[in-house]
Amino acid sequence: LINLSVNETNLDTVKVEWNGSNITLWSTSGLVGYWPLNNDTLDYSGLGNDGTQNGGVNCGTGVAGKIGSACSFDGTDDYVNVSYAPNLNLGQTFTISSWVKPNSAGTTSGATGGPSKFYSGEIPYSSYELEYYSTNKFSFSLGATDNSFNNFFSSTVATIGNWYHLVGIYDGVTAKLYINGVLENNTAFTKTIAYNTNSLCIGTWCGSPASMNDFNGTLDEVRIW
Repeated sequence: LINLSVNETNLDTVKVEWNGSNITLWSTSGLVGYWPLNNDTLDYSGLGNDGTQNGGVNCGTGVAGKIGSACSFDGTDDYVNVSYAPNLNLGQTFTISSWVKPNSAGTTSGATGGPSKFYSGEIPYSSYELEYYSTNKFSFSLGATDNSFNNFFSSTVATIGNWYHLVGIYDGVTAKLYINGVLENNTAFTKTIAYNTNSLCIGTWCGSPASMNDFNGTLDEVRIW
């Protein structure tokens, strides 16, 4: 018998390493979108935020995921589009997560390694996004009503071909980024997140040109709360 206690507000995913095996635990309370990406892009949260495959993204059973199968993106034009729904505008407290395995370095503007809710103000950006940059670092990124786009970077430098679990948390006063269960960025942030009625995308930024944010690699188990 093992008693596990975690004291962290808004932390919805916990990774436990036990005897060389990784076990991921997550809460279903408040779940807005859950895309396991196991041979489809359906939303298993029960809220109907199903995705549509675009550009030849491969979500077949032959794509090895972190858990079961996954979706493979070619870094050129592959993405999953989730049409707008009001519950995808997450307010000022939320958590987003994804398993990410890059096949190459990221992009200078940040390849989308998970969910990206597009927002276009005076400058184009996303309301919330998990990104992978040309420095091989990850970012939890937030767009605010002052038309700023704010990056909260990992200290981890990714190794091509390895899996990483990304969790971004915003609680209205602090932005946090966890990589493989380790808190790597904890920054005070009190700006208001900007939203509109644009789509959410997985594997790219929904804006134009989308190609500057296309992810090259495999994504699995995408969730938002």
